[in-house]
Amino acid sequence: MAIRMSGLISGLDTESLVKELMSVQSMKMTKKENLKTKTEWKQEKWKDLNTKIYSLYTGKLSKIKMQGNYATKKVTSSDESSVSATATGSTATGSHSLEIKSLASAQYVTGAQITKDNLKSSASSKNITSKSLLTDFDGIEEGMIITIKNKAGSTKTLEIKDNTKISDFVSTCQDAGLSASFDEKLGRFFISSKESGVKQGFTITTTGDSEKVSAAANALKRSVHSLVDYDKNVSIQADIDHYFSMIDMSKVYENKQEAKENYEEYQKTFDALDESDKNEEAKKKLQELKDAYKQASEEYETEKTKQSIYVDEMLSYVKGIASSTSGLSSTELSSKIDEMRSIYNKSLEEDATVSTSALTALGLDEITGEEVDGGKNGVTVRAASDAVIVLNGAEMTGDSNTMTVNGITLDLKAVTNGAVKLTVATDIDQIYNSIKEFITEYNEVLKAMNEAYNAESARKYDVLTSEQKEAMTDEEVEKWEGKIKDSLLRRDTTLNSLISVMRTTMSSSVKLDSVTFEAIDRTKKDADGNFKEYNSPVAYSLASFGIRTSTDYTEGSLLHIYGDEDDELYSSEDNLLKKALEENPSAVQAVLSKLCTNLYDTLTEKMSASSISSAMTFYNDKELKSQISTYEDDLKTLQKKLNEQEDRYYKQFTAMEKAMSQAQTQSSALGGLFGTNG
Repeated sequence: MAIRMSGLISGLDTESLVKELMSVQSMKMTKKENLKTKTEWKQEKWKDLNTKIYSLYTGKLSKIKMQGNYATKKVTSSDESSVSATATGSTATGSHSLEIKSLASAQYVTGAQITKDNLKSSASSKNITSKSLLTDFDGIEEGMIITIKNKAGSTKTLEIKDNTKISDFVSTCQDAGLSASFDEKLGRFFISSKESGVKQGFTITTTGDSEKVSAAANALKRSVHSLVDYDKNVSIQADIDHYFSMIDMSKVYENKQEAKENYEEYQKTFDALDESDKNEEAKKKLQELKDAYKQASEEYETEKTKQSIYVDEMLSYVKGIASSTSGLSSTELSSKIDEMRSIYNKSLEEDATVSTSALTALGLDEITGEEVDGGKNGVTVRAASDAVIVLNGAEMTGDSNTMTVNGITLDLKAVTNGAVKLTVATDIDQIYNSIKEFITEYNEVLKAMNEAYNAESARKYDVLTSEQKEAMTDEEVEKWEGKIKDSLLRRDTTLNSLISVMRTTMSSSVKLDSVTFEAIDRTKKDADGNFKEYNSPVAYSLASFGIRTSTDYTEGSLLHIYGDEDDELYSSEDNLLKKALEENPSAVQAVLSKLCTNLYDTLTEKMSASSISSAMTFYNDKELKSQISTYEDDLKTLQKKLNEQEDRYYKQFTAMEKAMSQAQTQSSALGGLFGTNG
C-alpha cells in the first residue's frame, strides 16, 4: 500500500477526493453485488416453491393415485356402547351378527392393609416402608421361599434373607413380568398382569411342587433352632445339623411327580387314539410309564418312612434338650414337638401345602389365580379372563378386547344382552375427504405458483445499499425488498411449464368402458325400467363429478368441489361428487386415479436430473448455484481492481504533496538567502 499524505501541504481533503473518484468506479461493483443478491433471493424463492410442489408430489398426489385409496370401508354398529369396529379395504361389505359373552381382563391383586400389628414385637416401633425388612414381619423367617409364576412362562423365586426388603419382593414380581408396587401411605401391595387374558394370569405362593418338601424341612429347621440354644452351643449345632443332613425328600418327591406327570400325560394321549392305533407298542409304552410311576411312588413311601424315623429321633433329642432350656412346661413342650412333627408329616402328603404365614404377614394369601373378594386375610383378587364372542354363530376367544376377525377389527366395550348388528360398507365420507384434501393442497400449490408467475414488475426497485437501509425503517426495508423478492419468478419459463402441466393434466378427460366398471346411464332406462349400461367408451373429466374451475379466470384454474360446504363460492350448488361416489364410485376412482397418475408421472419427468438441475428438483438449481459462484468470482476480481485504482489515486496525491513540499522548501531557502545578502 502506498504512503498516503492527506493534504498536509496542499490543504486538500484527500480522503474525500479519493472517495468521490472511487464512487464512480464502485458502481460496477454495486451492480454485480445486486445481481448476486437477487440470484440468491431467487434461489430461496425456488427452494420454498420446490418444497411445496414436492410435498404434494410425495403426499396427497401419491396417495390419491392409488386405487386402494378408494377401497376404504367403514363399520356401523347398532350398539356403539358395546362394540365399535373398523375394517380394511379388502373386507367384504355386508352385515354381521355379534354377541359378546365376556370381556378380556388382566389379573389384579389388592393386598390387605398391613400395619404395625403385622410386625414382630421387636420391630413394632418401626415404620413400614419399601425399605422394611421382611424378617421384621410376624411369621417371616430366613430361608422362606416365595415363588411368583407368570402363566406366560416366567417363574421367579425370592429366598428371604436377613436383608430382604419389601422392595425386593416388588422387584421379584416385576422380574416375573408383572406390574407391582407397594403404596406406603395405604400400606398395601398392588399387583397385576401387564396384559389381559387367561394366559397372562399368575400365582404367588410360598412353595412350589418341587420345593414343597425342602421348604417343609426349612420350616422344621427354623422351629428347632428357635426351641433350643442353637447359636450358643457348638455341640448341639453339630448334632442337629447331622440329623438335617439326612432329612431330604426333595429328590424322591421330584422323581415321583415327574413319573406321575409322564404317565398321566401319555394316558390322555392313549385314550384319544383310535382303537386301531392302540397297538401293542402304545400299550407297552403306557404300561412302562405306569410301572415307572408305581416304582417311584414306592421309593417315595420307603424314603418317607425312613425320614419319619430320623425326624422322630431328632425331635426326641430336641425335646430332651429343650426341657431344661426352653422354659416351657412338659405339656407345652410336648404340644410344641407334636405340632412340629405334624407340620413336617403333612408336607409329605400328596396335596400338602406349607404354611402361608410369609404371605399372610404381607397382607396377601396364597394367590392361585382364583377370584377372591376380601379373603380370610382381606386380600382381593380379580382373576384374568379372555374375551368370548359369537360372530355369525361361531364362538371365538381372544386374550384382548381388540380382536380382528376376517378383516374387521372389533373394539369390545361391554357384554351384550343379545346380538349386535355390524354393517360393513364403503366409506364414502372418508373417500370424499381424501379427494377434498388433495384438491385443497393442489390449489394451495397452484395458487403460490400463479402468484409468483403473475407478480407485479419491480423494475423500479433495486437492492438497497447499507446507506439507504440506514435511512429507512425496518418495515420500509422489508416492504421494499418484498417487492423485489415477489417479482423474481415473474414470467419464469420453468414455472410456466409446471403451471401448464398441472392445469392441462387435471382438466383432461379419461375414457372408460363398461368392462372397466359398471357404467350406468342415469338419464335413460330400458323397457323394464332399469337404468341402462353404457356399451361404448365414455369420456369423463373432473367436471363430470362437479370438480370444476371457477368462472373467474383471474383465479388461475384453481379447482372447486361444487356443493362442498367449505367452498365460499359454490357451496350452494348440488354436490355432484358425493352423488357420484354413492352411485358410481368406480368411475370416480378410475378417473381420479388416471389423472393423478398422469400428473405424478409428468412431475417425475420434470424432476429428472440434468446438467442444470438436480434430481427431485423442479428448477435449475445447479444453474443458479453456478451463477452465484460466478458473481462471487467477479466480485473478487473487481474488488482487487478497485483496491489497485485507489492506491494509484493516493500515490498521485502523495506525489503532488511531495512536490509542493519541495517547492515550499526551495522557496523558503531562496527567501532566506536573499534576506541574508540584504
